[in-house]
This record gives sequence, C-alpha cells and structure tokens, in this order.
Amino acid sequence: MTIISKKGFCPGCMMTQKVLDAKGVKYTIKHIDSEAERNHILDLGFRSYPIVEPNDKIDDETFCGFRPEKLKA
Repeated sequence: MTIISKKGFCPGCMMTQKVLDAKGVKYTIKHIDSEAERNHILDLGFRSYPIVEPNDKIDDETFCGFRPEKLKA
C-alpha cells in the first residue's frame, strides 16, 4: 500500500497512518514535492490528501481523503 502525502501538516494523512499502524498494515509514504507532481495529481482528478493506493499504483481502488472504512488489513 502506498500513501501519497503532501509536505507539511496533513491531518488526514496522519489519521490514515494511525489506522494502518493499528491494523498492522505495511505501507510506503510518498511525499509530493514538486509543482509538476502536484499538477499530475490534479490532472488525475484527486483533490485532497492523502491519496491511498491499495495496490501500490493508481487504479480503480485508489481513493483520496481520510476514509477509514476503505483501509483494510
């Protein structure tokens, strides 16, 4: 599982990590640093962080925002 996060304060990102930690799910965090990366994320239709990639790639299961009901062990 990959979590795409913005740099700086991101409450949804922190809460997502807490839920995954509590469930014992392994994940990788990728920080969006550049304007080009941010624009690419916007072009894909994502408007909030975190962006969660359950399959470590953007696909039909990818979602954005803090969505604990979608965080499976």
